[in-house]
Amino acid sequence: MKSSGAIKLLGAALDPDDHPERVALKQAFVAAETEGRIPPDLPRDPYDALIQALARKNLTHIVPAGKLDLPEWLCPRPRPEGASLLDPQNFRDFLDEDRCRDLADDCRRLIAERILPAVPGLLAVDHSLAGGAIQAITERFGPEAVTCLVLDSHFDALPTSLRQPSDRGLYPTPDTYHCGSFLSYLIEEGMLLPQNLILIGVSDYPASLSRGHDALADAYLAYADRGVTFFTKSQVRAPDFPENFSGRLDAIRTPWVYVSLDADLGACAGIPAVRFMDRVGLEAEEILLLAERIGERIAGGQFGLAGFDISEIDVHLLGLDQDDPSIEVCSDFMVRLCNFE
Repeated sequence: MKSSGAIKLLGAALDPDDHPERVALKQAFVAAETEGRIPPDLPRDPYDALIQALARKNLTHIVPAGKLDLPEWLCPRPRPEGASLLDPQNFRDFLDEDRCRDLADDCRRLIAERILPAVPGLLAVDHSLAGGAIQAITERFGPEAVTCLVLDSHFDALPTSLRQPSDRGLYPTPDTYHCGSFLSYLIEEGMLLPQNLILIGVSDYPASLSRGHDALADAYLAYADRGVTFFTKSQVRAPDFPENFSGRLDAIRTPWVYVSLDADLGACAGIPAVRFMDRVGLEAEEILLLAERIGERIAGGQFGLAGFDISEIDVHLLGLDQDDPSIEVCSDFMVRLCNFE
């Protein structure tokens, strides 16, 4: 199964986090830009930063395809015209009104109408928009024809109350469609078959899985019973992981795969510039080896790459350390995954 032609990269910089600290970052950026203290070439979102990194690699088969149009106040580094809406309550209303789902649908439509049949690569901020990309792919090929490999420190299908980071206790995320829940919507609505979902690197998987004593364990077991495959962070680091992971990849029988990298897979480690740092993630080489193993099978024709996304990079944290590897790791991940020409 061959992947189709060029890879077209779509930017989608939705950043709807309502936490006051996140909103204050945006307010500070707008104030600095108004005062003329922002360099003109500073990336406004991860798409800008990754496009710059890929340009340095002189790749011809990975090309930019523009950005999803978004209101300024919802972007990570808004322009001054969005300043009046930078209030935590506006972001809370946005989440409560399920508007992440509306924008995921906009993303789905844009990919279906302007990118397919080329391979779409979504460079997002909020992971919820990956739901739109996955839906565009499964609508084209059929849910039974697509295996989704999600590389993430969290399983974005669990009830918010079970996976809420403790430091956000005063600002709980609602039980709507958002970055921590979108996979459950895809599964329940038939757009993603649970037996075709593989989670890699989850860090909040309970150490002891016994039914009836722990709600988080029960939630994970319920999805495992339906066919979802989990490789935890500790399993990724185990000596037998290469063999086990290769075996699971070899068992894929769908003609297509979709790969979703939530950059917090490397939080506080291989990809430090991420929005959520409640778990310590994987090192850079551990992450890149995952892309390499998947990419080898795409290049070998076992299955085609239907699409991919990279999300949850925090542009405000990029480059705070001159040795920050975040963008280089994400761009190298893309190269290793897509080296199938």
